[in-house]
Amino acid sequence: MSTRSPMADVREQTEQVCSQAKHVQLDESALKSLAAEYAQAFKGQSDEETGWGEEIHFVGKEELTVQYLLVLDAINFCFWPSEGKWEYGDVSGALKNAVQQDESAIAAEKLANLTEEGLKTLLGGKEMPNMHDRARLLREVGQGLLANYEGSAAQMVRAMAQSVQSQSPPEMLFPM
Repeated sequence: MSTRSPMADVREQTEQVCSQAKHVQLDESALKSLAAEYAQAFKGQSDEETGWGEEIHFVGKEELTVQYLLVLDAINFCFWPSEGKWEYGDVSGALKNAVQQDESAIAAEKLANLTEEGLKTLLGGKEMPNMHDRARLLREVGQGLLANYEGSAAQMVRAMAQSVQSQSPPEMLFPM
């Protein structure tokens, strides 16, 4: 039996992909096929039935909802070795609770200076694997939003949409 950490494998494979990737491209036909497959699989089901509804996600004002989703996506990686203590719904639910208690909890100004202890507070007082890395990533998110989008994830999304429509590359938001 190998004593090698599964996280090491993930990091190595991710590093290999990142070192070779130059641009992101979408395969339109594959995307349409996948969307059709998902649409068929979830046809007639509510968000709650699919497990992706408001039960585990914050849904509110557009600006705050987009900010929540960016924060969630930034820390939604590698839950090992948590031995069943953390799953996606736990992370999304903890952030949802934090935002419902204090809408400014995920403001870019706070994220830009977030410590591991601050992240623990966002997660309802719980720790999860890789707290140091997760806090660092959220600081990068906060700093990037402040530097480029007046602290607003929704403004970032609008800028990306304009970039796609004009077919001009967007400004780099986060360090690579």
